Amino acid sequence: MTMARDFARELARLDQRIKNIEKGQRYAHGGSIEDSALEVKDGTGSLRAIVGLQSDGTTAVNIVNGPPPPAPSAPILGSVLGGITVSWNGGFADGVVAPLDWQRVEVHASTLDGFEASLETLKSTFETPQGGTVVVPCEEPVYVRLIARNTSGTPSDPTAQAGPLGPAPVVATDIVDGIVTASKIAEGAVTINALTESLADTAAQRYVDAMGDPGAWTVLTAAPGATWQFLTGVTDARTGSTVAQATGYTVVRGNLQMAYDPDVLYRVSVRIRTTAASTSGPDTVYAGALGIAADGATFVNRTGANSYYTQLYPAASNTPQPNGGGWITYTGYLKGLAASGTVGTTPDPRTPGQAHTNVRFLSPLLYLNFGSGTSGATGTMQVDAFTLEALKTGVVDGTNLVAGSVATAALAADSVTATHIQANAVTSAKINAGAVTTGKLDALAVTSDKIAANAITAGKILAGAVTTTALAADAITGKTITGGEINGSTITGALIQTETTGERITLNEGDANKVIVYNDANLAIGELSARGLLVKGTSGAVLWLDPNAPYPALALWNAAQSKAAYVAVSEPVTGDANLEMVSGPFAGSGYNQVVWRSVLSRDVAVTERLATDATPTSKRIGGRLFMDAGLANLAYVNEDIPTQTTTVIVQANLATLSAGRLAVTPPASTFSGLYVEPAAAHTGPLLRLFRDALDRFVVDKDGNTNIAGMMTAGNIITGTTTITPSAAHTPTSASVSFTALKGTTFRGYATAATTVPGVRTPVGAQGVTGVSVSSVTSTGMLVWVNRENTTATVVNWMVIGS
Repeated sequence: MTMARDFARELARLDQRIKNIEKGQRYAHGGSIEDSALEVKDGTGSLRAIVGLQSDGTTAVNIVNGPPPPAPSAPILGSVLGGITVSWNGGFADGVVAPLDWQRVEVHASTLDGFEASLETLKSTFETPQGGTVVVPCEEPVYVRLIARNTSGTPSDPTAQAGPLGPAPVVATDIVDGIVTASKIAEGAVTINALTESLADTAAQRYVDAMGDPGAWTVLTAAPGATWQFLTGVTDARTGSTVAQATGYTVVRGNLQMAYDPDVLYRVSVRIRTTAASTSGPDTVYAGALGIAADGATFVNRTGANSYYTQLYPAASNTPQPNGGGWITYTGYLKGLAASGTVGTTPDPRTPGQAHTNVRFLSPLLYLNFGSGTSGATGTMQVDAFTLEALKTGVVDGTNLVAGSVATAALAADSVTATHIQANAVTSAKINAGAVTTGKLDALAVTSDKIAANAITAGKILAGAVTTTALAADAITGKTITGGEINGSTITGALIQTETTGERITLNEGDANKVIVYNDANLAIGELSARGLLVKGTSGAVLWLDPNAPYPALALWNAAQSKAAYVAVSEPVTGDANLEMVSGPFAGSGYNQVVWRSVLSRDVAVTERLATDATPTSKRIGGRLFMDAGLANLAYVNEDIPTQTTTVIVQANLATLSAGRLAVTPPASTFSGLYVEPAAAHTGPLLRLFRDALDRFVVDKDGNTNIAGMMTAGNIITGTTTITPSAAHTPTSASVSFTALKGTTFRGYATAATTVPGVRTPVGAQGVTGVSVSSVTSTGMLVWVNRENTTATVVNWMVIGS
């Protein structure tokens, strides 16, 4: 058999060699490659080319596994308007000649010192070995590297980085007088982000992530089964063609750490859409900044704790994210430090949020599919771009602009206010006739000290031009109005004031939709407006009824305004009106942020104790009550020590105690301490104790008892004694004693352990003729034996009290 196998193997080898010889002869004599391909290998046997039929069915000469090309010569940089130029002279390092499989030279640029080339840093290419010059658009200085690639796609080593170099500034000598007019500047075209660094105090920090680099983000926590991935080729992305996608509850942070200057205004902006709805219903999102301490590693949340929970969410804070609503951009602002960071969104740059006192750096932070939580519900959100930038003021001043360079058409509404105009900067000589009309003046912009005597006459006031909103409080008194009357009109801006305390209510002051309440010290203590109802008491405690939260909410702040309890109404399912109450945080169970929460939702009620600063998610520690249509669950829950969790579940006709002992301590009473009375038709046991798959103690419905083990009772005692008769045929007794038995009447029983009971023979008589007891009490008795000889006799006895 062995020889047969060797012969077959050798025959197959020779057959293959003949085929190879025939193939080689066909190629050598101008033959064809029929429905196959010719592989070209180098001296080491590595595949270098495939000639003929390719794997996709096409026919080509495909160069593969080419060696890395030599590195290009160093790039040459220059500044131009809006970017930099990058030049390559067509040479290679150490004067190496371009290999025959050279294909292109890539231009990579980044603002990061020591950056690694990637798809995101690729800005342009040189497609000819003669070199050339390309322009790389940029807003700030960048570093540049060149990389060569061959036809196999193999890259060379990158060149040493050149730079940094930024775009050339725009100065007056670059622009012909009058070439830039108002008609050539679109509204909003001149913004702080469009100004170059040649302008004083410009924005020096601006981070824009188009979600093309997976290494730029870190997942902090995710629900079981949740995913975080980066997609390419997304044609409807708003920035580039890459997006990051989260399926299920996911918390991620950007690895960037931007230095935080509390005197600078920072803008956080993110663009998000939902492509698949969560199975738990409408979902929410958090978007903001992760506070980091001076060591560059410790997290600092709003309360100063080292946690990525309770952070800063100026752009979106548990904000509903609709499915199918397309791309939504969320924007918020941060500036300054405070003992407690700002809660909620801050979309108005005039009232930015504040970070905690210990924050020194900011990083991007996103909570995606937050509403799904860790329940396993899945929804899908995509992130198109995240921007974190510093917006410094004072960029544009008189030294940067020539006369007439900014026209009114280039200014946004409200962009120039009185605070931006120096005293006496605007004179009558600088205002054209008719240039200032009532439509150009804000309410109350012109006051009495700005109007010369007799400057306003009846001929200069149009009918209806003066309304109550233009009049100061107490401007019209009985002495002011003579010979006239007010009728058929609505008076706004009214004042209601008490005569004794000075407390007052002002209607429509500065806002046609606002009522402000002042105390007798003329301090605003309350507001009724579209923001809701806000009232501050004399102690400093605040009540805020907010209809503009994600769901209407009532916040109750203490006098120090450091803690608050909340009552909120939510509608996760259309038509519902769920009620949630959360206490102010306190320290307990080893945590600093513990709250009591009660929720009355769709046919479910829950009251529980939560440690909200536990990581990665809140933990239940303490008593918990859960109720729905099918059961009530009263439990002690400890998610730090799960073995301590004990529950009592009450369902229809059934109550179950799990993982706990039952102790009954009834008070002094004539009633039973533990009472069981089934219905008349009950057929099961009255009591059943079960362990290790066996019944250990059962009392059936008729009171019959089955005990698998030994039974002891306080009114029953048993024992054994040995009695040696004093003489044959002579009754002899022994006294036995025992612990006092329960009962008032006591009965004794005895029997001999013998094989010769009552035997009487003429010769060798030895039988036991009688055993008895006497003098039975709760603590002892006499046991008697009579036998035909004097052999020691073992007697078993028992006493029962009743």
